[in-house]
Amino acid sequence: MSANLTGMKFAILAILVTDPYEQVELEQPRAALQQAGATTMVVSPKDTEVKAWKFTDWGNTYKVDVNLNSADEAGFDALFLPGGVLNPTVSEWFLRRFILWNHFLKTTNR
Repeated sequence: MSANLTGMKFAILAILVTDPYEQVELEQPRAALQQAGATTMVVSPKDTEVKAWKFTDWGNTYKVDVNLNSADEAGFDALFLPGGVLNPTVSEWFLRRFILWNHFLKTTNR
């Protein structure tokens, strides 16, 4: 990503993730977003940290910035959902994820 996000309306991004997730699906896009001027915050149903899966074994651990249950949708300008086949679809997590995602659909004219 070569664009500079400084001064843009979506400078604070919520990254919704829980473990296990694929490390490459978080690390590389997050680094590119930060390099472009965005502030990223890991939002998760986990309280303190999330653990990645790296190819065939456990990978890095990342600090959770905001617990999903206390996340305020208005505090974020954009939403990033890391892909991959390992991201769990636990119903409670998925429902809260949808609610946060829905907020951004309703406010796309920012």
